[in-house]
Amino acid sequence: MKKLSISTVLLALVALLSILVSLSFFAKDEGFEIAGVTIKYPSFGAIINPPKQQNADIDSIVTGVDTTIVAAKLGQDLVEIEGNIDASTILHLNQEATEKLHQFFEKLGTATADGKKVHILHYGDSQIEGD
Repeated sequence: MKKLSISTVLLALVALLSILVSLSFFAKDEGFEIAGVTIKYPSFGAIINPPKQQNADIDSIVTGVDTTIVAAKLGQDLVEIEGNIDASTILHLNQEATEKLHQFFEKLGTATADGKKVHILHYGDSQIEGD
């Protein structure tokens, strides 16, 4: 097996970056179509000056939606949220999970009471899709 020198690797990287930057000069918003497949690629302007993220005011969206949590009935193996929620929304939890859920809602309540932002990351959908 042939050993690669650092200069060879750097030259390959510079060549690759040159090709990618060159493509950005010809990129269109609608993308390239090659063999019936549309490939989207950022334009040079979008790379140099990416669009600023805009914060949206969602008050008009959530107006009229009850975002409060109604009293929770706790059992050792079952947490059931009462209210106008479909009966299929029942969580079967063990004692440890029940405690963790309560800790989460306590911290969430404290954060919102203190006016802090709350970010929730949801990874995957197997739990909510029944997969």
